[in-house]
Amino acid sequence: SFVFLSARNRDTGDEVQVCATYQQYRIAQIAPDVESAEPVGLSFWRGRYNETRICPLPSGHEETIRYNGTAVPILYRIDDDGTECTHNYSKGKPNHQNAGQFEVSELEKYGAKIAILLVEKGRSFMSKGRDYLFSDFYDPYINITEAIPTFFLYVHVFQKEIMGLATNRNTSQIELRFHRPSLEVAVVLLSTVIMWLLAVGCIVGGALWAFFRHKAGKDTLAVNAANADVNNAINILPIVLLVFFVAIMVIAYFFRDILAFILNVWMIIVGWSCLYTCTTAVLSYVPLGGWLQSAIHFTICMLSLGVNIIRFIYRRSPYAFILTDVINVTLCLDVATSFRLPNVQCITVVMIFMFVYDVLMVFGTPFFMTRGCSLMDELVSGIPCSSENTEPYPVAPIDTPIPEPFPFIMQVPFVDPMVSCVDLDVEKGFKLSILGLGDIIIPGILVTHCCVMNGFSEYNRIFYGVLCSIGL
Repeated sequence: SFVFLSARNRDTGDEVQVCATYQQYRIAQIAPDVESAEPVGLSFWRGRYNETRICPLPSGHEETIRYNGTAVPILYRIDDDGTECTHNYSKGKPNHQNAGQFEVSELEKYGAKIAILLVEKGRSFMSKGRDYLFSDFYDPYINITEAIPTFFLYVHVFQKEIMGLATNRNTSQIELRFHRPSLEVAVVLLSTVIMWLLAVGCIVGGALWAFFRHKAGKDTLAVNAANADVNNAINILPIVLLVFFVAIMVIAYFFRDILAFILNVWMIIVGWSCLYTCTTAVLSYVPLGGWLQSAIHFTICMLSLGVNIIRFIYRRSPYAFILTDVINVTLCLDVATSFRLPNVQCITVVMIFMFVYDVLMVFGTPFFMTRGCSLMDELVSGIPCSSENTEPYPVAPIDTPIPEPFPFIMQVPFVDPMVSCVDLDVEKGFKLSILGLGDIIIPGILVTHCCVMNGFSEYNRIFYGVLCSIGL
C-alpha cells in the first residue's frame, strides 16, 4: 500500500519526497511516476492554517468554504474534547471505528479531492496494536469504492517535510503529487529468477562436485546394491517417507514453535559440518601441508561454528535469510556428495511421492481445512492465513509475536520498488519468496546419480547429467 508523495514549492523550487500509504491500493492504481502524476494543491480544514482536527465542524461562513479539488490533511484519530462532534468517534466510543469514514465523507462534502489522514506514529488506539504505517495497512471501515482517494501519512513527516516547504505561512504555492512506480514483468520475476538460479546452482554444483570426486576415486559411497536390497528399499521407501513426513506435519501442526526451535538448534550442528566440508573442499586444491594445513582447517572449523551460532542468535533479524541461504547452499552441496539412492527406479519412486506430497500439502489442504488455508504455508510461515482476532484493523508486525523461523528453506526477498518506505523496525522483515530444501535436494539426487553411475563412460555420465539438468 506504500506510495510516494512528492511535494514541491512552485516559488522556491524546493522539493521533498516522502512515503505514504494508499487506502484504495487494492482496487485503483495511481500514476507510475512524478511526471505523470496530477498535481493537487494543499488546503486546510475550515480555512485555518495548519488546522488538522476535524472537529468542530464548519459553522457560519466556514460552511461556504470549498476546497476546489485540493488535498486536505486531517488527524486520523479523533480525541474527545467534550463536544458532540468528537463524542461518538473518540477512543472507546461505539462508533470510533467509523472515524475515518466520517472524516473522509466530511472532506468530500466540502469539495476536497484527496484526503490525507495524519497518523501519530506508535499511538495506542486499538486494543491489540498501535498506529503504524506498514505494507498491509489500511482502514477496513472506509468504503474504498465510494470514498475519495485517501492517503495516510505520519504527522511528524507532514509537519517537518511538507510544511517545511511553506514560506510565510503560505501553502498556496505547494503542489502535491502521489505516485507509485509500476512493476514491470521482468522486475516481478527477478526474485523468482534468483531463487531458480540458487536452486539450479546447488543441484548442478553438487552434481559436478560429486562427478570430480568420483573421477578422482574419492567417492566411497556404494552406488550399486544387490537386487534384493534394491527391491526391498523400493518396497518400503514410500511407507517410510509417508510415516516420516506425516509425523513431521502432525508435530509441526500442534507444536510448531518447539519443532522449529529444535530444527534451528540442529542446524547449528548440520550447518557447521556442511560449511566446514565445503570450505575445506575448495581449499584442498591449494597446496598446503604440515602445521599450516592443520592451522587453516582449525580456523575454518571455528569460523564455521561461529557463523552458525551467529545465525542462530540473530535468526529473527530481517537479514537472517542471508546467512541461512549461505548455510543451506552448503548443505545442498554436501548432501550431493554424501547421499545416494540405489538406482533410478528408487529415485523415481521418491520423486513421485514428494511431488504428490507437495501438491496435497500446498494445494490440497485448503479444501479440507475449515479456514480454507494451505497447511504447508501456515507451518512454514508460522502465520495463520485467517485469524480469530476480533480486532478488524490490520495490526503492525511490531505488535505481533514473531514466529520461530524454519531454517531449512531458501529465502529471497520480493523485488519491491517501494522498499525504501519499509521501516524494518515496524515490519520486522522483508516479504520473502521461499523454497524448501526438499525441492532442491531430491532433483539433485537424480542429477548426481547420473554423474556418478558405475558402468558408464565419463562422456555418457556427463551427457545424462546435462539431460536431467535441462528439466530443471
